[in-house]
Amino acid sequence: MFRFRKFKHFNLIPIIFVSIVIYKLVDNIETVGYILRKILSLMSYFIWGFVIAYLLNPLMTFIEHRFKTKRAVSILITYCIFLSSIVAFFMLAIPSLIKNIGEILNRLPAFVTEAEKYINETILKNDLFVKYSGNSYFSENINDILNSIRALIEINFTVIFEKLIDFSSILFNLFTGIVISVYLLIEKEGSIAYIKKILFAFLDNSNALQIIKWGNKTNKIFKQFVIGKSIDSLIIGILCFVGLQLLEVKYSFIISIVIGITNLIPYFGNTIGLVPALAITIFSGPTSLLKVTILVISLSLFDGWFLGPKIIGEKVGLSPIWIILAISVGAGIYGIIGMFIAVPLTAVIKAALESYIERKADSKLMSNE
Repeated sequence: MFRFRKFKHFNLIPIIFVSIVIYKLVDNIETVGYILRKILSLMSYFIWGFVIAYLLNPLMTFIEHRFKTKRAVSILITYCIFLSSIVAFFMLAIPSLIKNIGEILNRLPAFVTEAEKYINETILKNDLFVKYSGNSYFSENINDILNSIRALIEINFTVIFEKLIDFSSILFNLFTGIVISVYLLIEKEGSIAYIKKILFAFLDNSNALQIIKWGNKTNKIFKQFVIGKSIDSLIIGILCFVGLQLLEVKYSFIISIVIGITNLIPYFGNTIGLVPALAITIFSGPTSLLKVTILVISLSLFDGWFLGPKIIGEKVGLSPIWIILAISVGAGIYGIIGMFIAVPLTAVIKAALESYIERKADSKLMSNE
């Protein structure tokens, strides 16, 4: 019945099969991303609820253990703090955000006109450009850029209406997710116990315990990275806002939000965030550009050397090449969120592979002895 096992390289078949599957997935990364986005879209309410519950669970657990409260009371206090924070953010952030965006949109036409005038009167008439026929090439390309900017300026009511619909959809997902998260936190221990029961029912004890072990390790990595990085990025965003206010840089609020969000991405976050920050600041002149650049680089160094290690603790155990690979794949599948989640997920996969390889090596060493 198991005659195939006499084949000399039978053990290589699973490795070859897995390699082919991985190659096909990477080769069709756009299709994989589309399928995953569809699945995530269908499960969006539950995902919102799970994420909210996961982020609020440490606070609920702290209140429960620190003040010896019942689960219902600790959940009530947790959600009062959470909802109060959301209300305060909307009350303080939305007016400033709308004001910043409105000022940028109002200045865009004048900026495009000034840029076009400067290009036509200074750059295109430069002797070096004329000598090497660069003026015609530059003129053609800069016209495309300016036309694209003009197209962005022409915001009509249809676009505004679509954005309002998208925003209302996000609010609805948030509200539904909050309701689901309450039930998840109430039934947390029961759900975990039921999952363990299923594992022991369908698997032998050693495999079930191994899965539970890796579940705990995955939770530790995600909790350490996701929650820690979220707090870290919030602090960086606040420090960026305070710094820009002290430096008297315009549009400080919207720039701080951009830096805070992109800081969630390891290693490359502040570099990615600096590009739109400079694009926004370009309306305020070269002095503001220099101030923003120096501040963002300073915050990046402060975060990398001091704040990040203090909040997140030990690293996720990934070398730069693994992080670059994780961010690239995550970006292709689910954008910025994918870039953020991909790092701890890759850390879990890498740790699992290393553990499997070590077990195999140890077993072979013991058999040889």
